[in-house]
This record gives sequence, structure tokens and C-alpha cells, in this order.
Amino acid sequence: MEAEASALAGAAQARARGLLQLGTANKTCILLSPTAPPQAVLPLGDLYASEIQALAGSCTLPPCLQGVSQGIVQDVDLALRAYLEEGSDQGRAFAGLDAGLRLEILAALADARRAWHPLPLVPKLSRATLGIDLDL
Repeated sequence: MEAEASALAGAAQARARGLLQLGTANKTCILLSPTAPPQAVLPLGDLYASEIQALAGSCTLPPCLQGVSQGIVQDVDLALRAYLEEGSDQGRAFAGLDAGLRLEILAALADARRAWHPLPLVPKLSRATLGIDLDL
């Protein structure tokens, strides 16, 4: 809640001054957070959390990784990279994670993916077509 309020306050201040607000979300947060970052520009968005931790000593983490060790964050990032970038199947990519964490990560990934690609409803004006189309 605090992070959301801070983001909204930052957006309001940037808008009032005509500035572009940069976000701090990294790839791990974008992939595993239930809501998309409100900022339009995410300069760290192509770096995983473990990469930012190695460079800066700390980073923003998604809710499902709050309070875990740096080693766990690195393991999750390796699994995400294997699955999403290297084409490993889900079972193999996430096999090294604790069963409970694995389920939580996969659920967070599915929730975030649904949030990125909402299925728009397109009403049809003709009786000759179905009522709606889903853009898959």
C-alpha cells in the first residue's frame, strides 16, 4: 500500500512539473508482480533483480519474494530466464526451487501474464457474427 501511494505521489508531482517519471521495477518485479508498474519508462526493466542486487546491493522485489535470501532471488531469476528466454519447459526450469516457492512463483507468473494481456471484448454490431471475439 505504501509503495502504491508513493508511486501515485511521484506520478502526480512529475505530471505537475511536466517531467517524465522513471520506474524502479526490474524484470523480476514485472514478471511476478500482480500489478503493472504505473510508470511509462522502466530503465531497469530488462535486468533481473539478482543482477541489480549484484550491482547496487539492493533492489525492488515482487511480493512473492519479499524477505527471501539473495540466493533464492538468484535461483528464481535463473529459473525465469531458463523458462522465458531459453525455452526450457516449466518443469525443468523451476525444478530447483522449493515446492512451495515454485507454486507461488508459477501462480505469480500466471497472474502477471494475465494482467499484461487482458482479453478485450469486441461487441459485434451484426447478427451474423458471434457476440464477442477474444483477441488471443
